[in-house]
Amino acid sequence: MLLPSARGYAFALSCTQVLQCHHNTCPSSITTHDPKLQRGLYPTHKAECVANYADAMRKEVELIAHSAGALNPSLLRSEHAFLVDASGLPKPLLSTN
Repeated sequence: MLLPSARGYAFALSCTQVLQCHHNTCPSSITTHDPKLQRGLYPTHKAECVANYADAMRKEVELIAHSAGALNPSLLRSEHAFLVDASGLPKPLLSTN
């Protein structure tokens, strides 16, 4: 199962990162209970934006999995992860030593 961060979804909803989420004054209408501010949120349009984001994330994660040699993302393991050192050479993320 793909568990992307909430930040991408917030951006798909048009979050402007004003950082007023906990003040009930979100100018993007995402995190407010104020009826006047909620008028700026168009659920039908935003649902399409969020669905497009989720679909793009799924495709990108599948591409990464395939690039690492896994048939699907659920088959990715720590052995697939490498770090690139200062000289540009890949090193296994987890050492077998």
